[in-house]
Amino acid sequence: MGAALRIAGFCVYNRGTMTTFHAIFRRVFRNRNWVCVLAALWATGFCQASRAAEAVTMQIDSPLALPTKPLGMQIKTGRWFPVAVTLSNSGEAVKGRVQLQLTASGGGSNRSAVFASDVDLPTNARKRVWLYGRGEGAELDGATVSFSGRGFKTRVQNISLRPLDNGERSVLTISDSQEKLGFLNGLKGKQLAAAAELTAENQQAQFNSSGQSSTRNTFLRALGSTREWIPDRAIGLESADIVVLRDFAQSALTPEQLNALRAYVAQGGTLVVFGGADWQRLSTSPLKDLWPLDPTSSGAATASQTAQIVARYVKTQALSGADKLGGAPLILLRGNLKKDATTLVSSGNSPLICARDFGAGRVILLCADPSAPPFLGWSGQSALWSEIAQNLPRFRRLESVGREGFSNAPYASYGGYSTQPTGSTEQLLSVIKKLPQLQTPPTSTIAWFLALYVFCLVPLNYFVLRGIDKREMAWLTIPAIAILFSVASYLAARNIKGTDLLVRQVNIVQGSAASGVARSDAMLWLYSPRRANYDVSSSGSLVLADYVSGAFGAPASSLSLNQPDASQPFRVEGAAVKMWDEADFVAQGTIETKAGVSLTASGNGYRVLNRTPFALRGTVLLKGNKLFRCGDLASGAASQATFVGTALSGEDLVARVASASELTKIFPAPKSAPNGSKNPALADSTLRDLATATLRAAFSPDAISPDARGQNLQIVAWGTEPVTPLKIEGENVRQQSVTLFLLRLPDTK
Repeated sequence: MGAALRIAGFCVYNRGTMTTFHAIFRRVFRNRNWVCVLAALWATGFCQASRAAEAVTMQIDSPLALPTKPLGMQIKTGRWFPVAVTLSNSGEAVKGRVQLQLTASGGGSNRSAVFASDVDLPTNARKRVWLYGRGEGAELDGATVSFSGRGFKTRVQNISLRPLDNGERSVLTISDSQEKLGFLNGLKGKQLAAAAELTAENQQAQFNSSGQSSTRNTFLRALGSTREWIPDRAIGLESADIVVLRDFAQSALTPEQLNALRAYVAQGGTLVVFGGADWQRLSTSPLKDLWPLDPTSSGAATASQTAQIVARYVKTQALSGADKLGGAPLILLRGNLKKDATTLVSSGNSPLICARDFGAGRVILLCADPSAPPFLGWSGQSALWSEIAQNLPRFRRLESVGREGFSNAPYASYGGYSTQPTGSTEQLLSVIKKLPQLQTPPTSTIAWFLALYVFCLVPLNYFVLRGIDKREMAWLTIPAIAILFSVASYLAARNIKGTDLLVRQVNIVQGSAASGVARSDAMLWLYSPRRANYDVSSSGSLVLADYVSGAFGAPASSLSLNQPDASQPFRVEGAAVKMWDEADFVAQGTIETKAGVSLTASGNGYRVLNRTPFALRGTVLLKGNKLFRCGDLASGAASQATFVGTALSGEDLVARVASASELTKIFPAPKSAPNGSKNPALADSTLRDLATATLRAAFSPDAISPDARGQNLQIVAWGTEPVTPLKIEGENVRQQSVTLFLLRLPDTK
């Protein structure tokens, strides 16, 4: 109303001006040329704005894509998954950020993590950006991909995520035809499953009083992709338990894709390669150094070889022609077995299935092609793939504690429930968090402090004021006493909690001693003396993720994970940590071990040579259930292994390995607080307890048990510095570190 009155007043007192505007308006619009010019200018601007709005386009895809619309992906909880974002720009150059945000359709998840990458998109450019997400909970069943910036309309697309069930394995086939090996979806038998996950599932079923173990009998999920969608980082393949390289020209892969495939195997993945008639493709592949044998030719299998394959894998009594592999000839790849390779199945001197360890993973080569005739419709496929599943590498992941579950132990006094660490990774995390600063003061101390506060606030204050006849001053003395005790409580808490940024870091290095590379898992725990946002960076090609934040079961804090190109490490930006609180991070990657560790027979024992670039402390040789002490080995040094006894599995094995390593010498008790810190010295057994918990986490039953070949020969050693450190940028920290080396060795005859 006020605005209308002001306009009316302006018109009344400025009649001349309004008349002039009216005259100009009439003259312009009487001239049709002017009208056409203005209309043309308006249309041109509108079209340009429309074209600018459509100049930037976005398409997404993934090698884990399901054959559904809209786009859906098959993922594994606690593992990374890839999203390929293809951006096109037909307008002016723009800059923006591509983001991947995980979502939960059913709600109940307050975890907030953004996986992002900054993008420069020039004029008339087309660029592919790989984003990697990691779902830490089964409730996260969707994701949103967006590209936003100045000068263009934000592009948004949604993805549905389908996590695998416990025990299921994902098989990704890469071929020019996008073949999925669909027959794998129909194979049955628990021999195909991930046994450790089924065990955890059955234990959870018993805890829930259902008494029902898993009744599922299909445990393989087949996916297919072309080589175009092989990601540029190894973590893009982590959700695939097995990657099958089919019939495509591997020489056409980019250097980033080749590095990703190599690192996928080195980090514990399984690469399955089919032989058959096309031996030249394998012999000229840039990945041929990974193969267990050097291909030289192909030829038809003999009758005895065919009969041996049938007898091994076909379980029916009445054999049909397809069961006998009749019809098309069975073509086998021929070649020379490499010295560090192992024959899994052979016929005479000819390998039928062979394997080679590389890092923490394994390459399995089938000399036949089970996806081609005469294997089509063959009833032995289930037994064949069960044997492949039994020969997958065994190693330990530092996964989210949510993957292992919690035991709910009722409180005796409160009738509630508490979460107790039961899994090996949970126990490791609980030991990491043992710190005097995190201990609650004794109840008696708190009670005496409150009693003194009440005494000073009420009776003492009253009698003192009455004695000096100044009771009206209570309005000053009461706030003063409250402030005094608040300051005292803060100073006491500061003295207990400390003022240092405390960091503990664990590295577990796992690999094959002869391959020159190994998988490195890193866990970083920090205790913050103040409320702050921390930037955490990794070294080399490590990939970094949030772990868990706060107490057991608490959701991770909100953060932004910056993902640069494949040659750069990840970086966590602005991880919010409250005052006197904690945060956890986990990373994984590959490291070079050069010539590794070699083992030679020496008299009645063994001689161990350290050819890695690392100093190996407290080295122990583990052969079956026999333990040999090798002592400290500097890089390039050798030592005679001394037999120290035998050990059973489980806690007995952990205790005996820890004793043989002489952890008290490697991790001695601190004599005083380091660097004159006012914080109390860490508990004498902290590092030794942490080393033992690390050993227990690595020696999970699935990782330490002998594999199908009966081998269990490996080096166990220690380090006091992280080999793949995680760094808190711009901070001075007080750090403790434990590094555990687990290096598999080829069997020594």
